Amino acid sequence: MTNTNQQALKPGEIKLDYIPVDWPLTPLGPNKDPYVAGWQKKPFSPQEIEEEILGGRCKAVGLLGGPVYNHPYGFVWVDVDGPTVYQLIEELSELPFEQALPQTLTILSGKEGRERKLYKLSRDQHKQFIRNKYTWHSEGPKEKLEILWKRHQGVLMGLHPETSGYFTAPDQGFEWIENLPEFPDWLLNAIVQKNVKQGVPAKETTRIIGPSFAINAEISLERDMQLALEAMWGMPPEATDDYDIWITVGQSLHSLDESLLDHWDEWSRQSDKYRDGECQRRWLSFSKGGGRSVGSIVHVAKENGWKPSENHKAMNVDDAMLDHVSKLLNELEDDLGLDKTETVESQRQAPTNSRQRRTDFAEKQGKNQKTRNPSSDVITGILLQDYKGNLRYSQAHGAFFMYEYQRKGLWSQLSEYEVKGDIKGRLDAIKEGLLHSGYSMNLISDLMEQLRISTIFDDWYESNDYLLFMNGILKVDTRELLPFNREMYITQQLPYDYDPYATCESIIKWLKSTQHDSWGRVQVLRAWLRAVLLSHSDIQKFVEIVGPGKSGKSTYSNLAHALVGDDNAMISSLEHLEKNRFETANLYKKKLLLFNDVERYGGSVSVLKAITGRDLIRNERKFQAGSQKPFKFNGLVM
Repeated sequence: MTNTNQQALKPGEIKLDYIPVDWPLTPLGPNKDPYVAGWQKKPFSPQEIEEEILGGRCKAVGLLGGPVYNHPYGFVWVDVDGPTVYQLIEELSELPFEQALPQTLTILSGKEGRERKLYKLSRDQHKQFIRNKYTWHSEGPKEKLEILWKRHQGVLMGLHPETSGYFTAPDQGFEWIENLPEFPDWLLNAIVQKNVKQGVPAKETTRIIGPSFAINAEISLERDMQLALEAMWGMPPEATDDYDIWITVGQSLHSLDESLLDHWDEWSRQSDKYRDGECQRRWLSFSKGGGRSVGSIVHVAKENGWKPSENHKAMNVDDAMLDHVSKLLNELEDDLGLDKTETVESQRQAPTNSRQRRTDFAEKQGKNQKTRNPSSDVITGILLQDYKGNLRYSQAHGAFFMYEYQRKGLWSQLSEYEVKGDIKGRLDAIKEGLLHSGYSMNLISDLMEQLRISTIFDDWYESNDYLLFMNGILKVDTRELLPFNREMYITQQLPYDYDPYATCESIIKWLKSTQHDSWGRVQVLRAWLRAVLLSHSDIQKFVEIVGPGKSGKSTYSNLAHALVGDDNAMISSLEHLEKNRFETANLYKKKLLLFNDVERYGGSVSVLKAITGRDLIRNERKFQAGSQKPFKFNGLVM
């Protein structure tokens, strides 16, 4: 084909006139996500996409994979997801990459090693696709080759959440749409081999019998995949620490479908033993004959407290069944003289990265009958899956913590109102499909209590070997800046970036001026600031700053305060500390305790001695029944 590249796309550009009028499209939101309910079965035309764009909701355009109506072929997307996938393709095909995947319409996102190619598949080969997605994993972390068929879409044009937008590869623009190449033979053979290796997906047949009809319904692989993921996320986070459970989950997901590796890896991140790349290494070593199935993961999950819901029974069925039922219902309505006012909307979705469970209900049984909401324990299970291990309740703090709620890398403490607000937001997201009767504040309070006892965690980071900055985690002894790590459970973050080249020359000059150029005294003051920063309470000292007015006392105190940040410091008075039995609880996980103007106090200092001497102090909180475990104050006192 002579390629003039006259139909290329620039990043983020949308040109609907490039798209044939009969291509099955779907509008996408800002995160590349289809937002139309039942989008897999509701293709849009370019004109309908234009209306969505004008409405402001559509940010990109997706093309549905699978058979194309009124055409003797189907669309297949070949997704190259990572730089190491190119080598994988050459190994699988035994061809150079350019020959293995010949030129066609190719969409790029601007991210290295990512591209998606469109091919057509003749109708007589559709039978080979017994799965809707096929995956081959390469050596790079989370890098893979994916083949997308029915119930999947690929972005054609529009915005990308992390780059300047989608665009076409050089000489591989929309001029190829009139002559799309056939799906490569080597890939088709690889799919056949994978079918042999993984077997035909299990199907469950259900027979529905009525007074004048009998219908057979099939529940396919998607139902089993959803059930397995729900069972996996329904187990407590500590289950990931048990090797037998961890390996059983991985083998069970592998036996279902090789596209489930990312789900296993994400679930495994809850464990302190998690090592990046280990799930992928194990996954590549699994074989089909491992003896694991969806029943294995369900059995393990039940032993660890999970109770399966019945929501999967509400998933939609195949088109043939829906058409048949629709005709039967019309006949029944005509016979009974009923008004044809009720519609049946069927939506099937596998669990998404946000894990919002939307239960599909087939039909209302009467005008005045309301569908009952699920019990609060079921909703709690859905919320736990949605939080993905990012929510913990600390008994020592008497509060919830959420990962990256406020800032990257930080487990932030939430107030009661923030927790309830977050729960309400998540309920609103699932309300349409799950909470048909609405909900009250009583439900939110009940869910918060259930989440409290389901997420108890007190193994927070307490050492001083690492410091969390705004741009990463600093390993103090080597000065190496590491990426953020959720599993370190760090609750203290310094409110600025780490800069290895910072000299703080102006501060040193100011310290010298206040100490009359005494370098030794300056070094003592700097050493104290370092002890505050690293929480070296083991020195069992506190600093009292005395001197005339305007001598820099408050400035040095403010400097120490700024060094650790407002969230890591506490300001009090000796009188309040000694006489208020709840005051010491506020010291938990603080780096600095500041007293201002203490010269007028003349009472007991027994609590101050306990704090600076690293004795155990009370952790009693107001309006909270029961005593918490006492703790040692790891900060310093000024």
